[in-house]
Amino acid sequence: MIAPETLASQLVSLAVSARVLAVKRTIALRARRRGTTRQPIVVVGLGPIGIELARLVLAQRDNFRLVAAVDRAPQLAGASLRSILGDRAPAGRIRATAPAAPGAAAIAFLTTSSSLSSVGDSILDLLRRGYSIVSSTEELSYPALRAPALAARLDRAARRAGRCIVGTGINPGFAMDVWPLVLASNTQRIEHVQVMRVVDATSRRGPLQRKIGSGMTARDFEALARAGKIGHVGLVESCVHIADLLGWPLDRVRETLVPKLATRRLRTQHVDVARGRVCGIHHRAIGTQGKTERVILDLQMYLGAPGARDEVRLRGIPNLRCVVDGGFHGDLATVAQLVSAAVRIPGMPPGLHLASELPAPRPPARRVELSFASART
Repeated sequence: MIAPETLASQLVSLAVSARVLAVKRTIALRARRRGTTRQPIVVVGLGPIGIELARLVLAQRDNFRLVAAVDRAPQLAGASLRSILGDRAPAGRIRATAPAAPGAAAIAFLTTSSSLSSVGDSILDLLRRGYSIVSSTEELSYPALRAPALAARLDRAARRAGRCIVGTGINPGFAMDVWPLVLASNTQRIEHVQVMRVVDATSRRGPLQRKIGSGMTARDFEALARAGKIGHVGLVESCVHIADLLGWPLDRVRETLVPKLATRRLRTQHVDVARGRVCGIHHRAIGTQGKTERVILDLQMYLGAPGARDEVRLRGIPNLRCVVDGGFHGDLATVAQLVSAAVRIPGMPPGLHLASELPAPRPPARRVELSFASART
């Protein structure tokens, strides 16, 4: 039997706890928008990514001002901007070359090629015209790997021009390099990084569906794979990017590329894949230091892929696992990462930078300063 005084004490304690749990407060805030300068933007390359990028720039009128769009394709040269980008676009026509940059904050988005050697001259020309460059060129995500001499030349040119160059996107640029590095900042010691990206390519743009071999025979796929003309570009770049920032002197990277074969007929807006034909890829890169596997990147990208997700597993102190169910949408997130990089370039020292060297990723929203509506102590 509980003594009356004990019971009373417990009831009082419960009542106090209930009152504490029920406490609610509404705090009035005052918001003041910070003054910002609209960055002048030129989009170079009007493929699916370039068009989506230009439209997002037009939708972000508080932050950006579209100055021009550039594409030398015969079917686009001289076409009106509004015919391609919609009524939000300024009056004007698609140009063959970029105009001179209207100020030091001007950004050129370059979305023409995956190959660094293919865009080197374009980058140098844009620097001469006064732009900083944000590019979706996959090999630019870690440029010193495949083209160290060109990377050094671009860095020198950017420093002389007082401008910045960065290659980014969702992959490479975030999902399999910057994101794992951000997560690794929460560990005291890290020994191993594993990243898995499973992408259902059914809803992706046509060029990507074709780039992963959709509709090919396995033999044709193998021939192109041996020639390095098919598959995802940037997986090895992401592997060495992670190793660099974690201080791991890798000895080698082992890369495998295997076609995924359709178990039934698969049709999308862009391709029709018969049963037994290629419907995508399973691409892996494993970075080793001596006999130790330090980085494992596993990319499965194919039509109808089940369990789409982005997953990072870190082994260290402490271990860490993070999963994005459904995964990052490749096309939409690539454009978002490019735009995010543009607003983070101001204040960076001139030169050629990795995406991980920019300030932490954030949306390009106009900043708002918040304070209490009345003075508080």
